[in-house]
Amino acid sequence: MLLNGYPMGVPRWGRVIYPTWPGQYHVQVFVPYAIPRRVGPAEFTVFVHPGQLVELEYKVPLWTFSRGSLGPPPQRYNGVGPVIAGAAAGIVLAIAWVLLIIAMA
Repeated sequence: MLLNGYPMGVPRWGRVIYPTWPGQYHVQVFVPYAIPRRVGPAEFTVFVHPGQLVELEYKVPLWTFSRGSLGPPPQRYNGVGPVIAGAAAGIVLAIAWVLLIIAMA
């Protein structure tokens, strides 16, 4: 996670609280990975008023090469379309394979 371009340690999954001064902040979140190095990049600009608690929610994408979702909760998962398309293609290929085996018998 980057806050105004500075790396912020994220010690664990789940809720993380970062105390800040009032002002505008640019938040960038991603998941470290091998290839690509950053999966599910998402960014959001938020203005924090004095005494205000701002809650943001990040959702990783369902497909590795999609963008993540970041903003006020609730957030939706991105990358649903490619996952459904891949599953449908797999099912169609499996059915075609079974039909081919039956036709050759």
